[in-house]
Amino acid sequence: MTVKELHEAIRQQTQEVNKRLIEYYEAGGTDKLVNKEIDYLKSVTGTSGRSSYISMRTHRKKKAELELQLSELRYFNEWDIFTPRGQAERTRREQQAWRAYKRNSGSRLQFDTWRKMVTIMGTIGKDIFNQFGGSYSNVIEEAVRKGRKPGEIINTLKDVVKDNEGKGKSTTDYMDDLISRLDIKV
Repeated sequence: MTVKELHEAIRQQTQEVNKRLIEYYEAGGTDKLVNKEIDYLKSVTGTSGRSSYISMRTHRKKKAELELQLSELRYFNEWDIFTPRGQAERTRREQQAWRAYKRNSGSRLQFDTWRKMVTIMGTIGKDIFNQFGGSYSNVIEEAVRKGRKPGEIINTLKDVVKDNEGKGKSTTDYMDDLISRLDIKV
């Protein structure tokens, strides 16, 4: 990217960040994590700490500094899930993923139930995933559908792994134990 292209990209990203900040401040933004990221962006861009918004401040910067600034602005725009615009984008992406899951799996799972299932699967970790061979999503889906709390499902998964570890059991044995402990039918 040339310096001129960097300037243009920084201008666009700065405008997007500032639009998000306007919405954030209007919504009464008090999230410490967001405020920390805003302060970091201000330090990278050279914006005064007293300013509420991000300035471009691209003059007299070397190409590497411009690339860093652009990278951080893009990161903020991609990372942001706290401003109203960021929350709307996150919800849109989640709904796309939910529709794709329904289409690919043939599931009739509701959005809120799917969201709980994804949270559970993201929480359990690689070790549990490996023990169950990655085939436990249907069990988790059914447990969530039956009204089981996410914490209960996660603890049950951990207990099944702990109780069966080192006993030479197959992934099918793990699944059968999980299904019986959750008292569901798959």
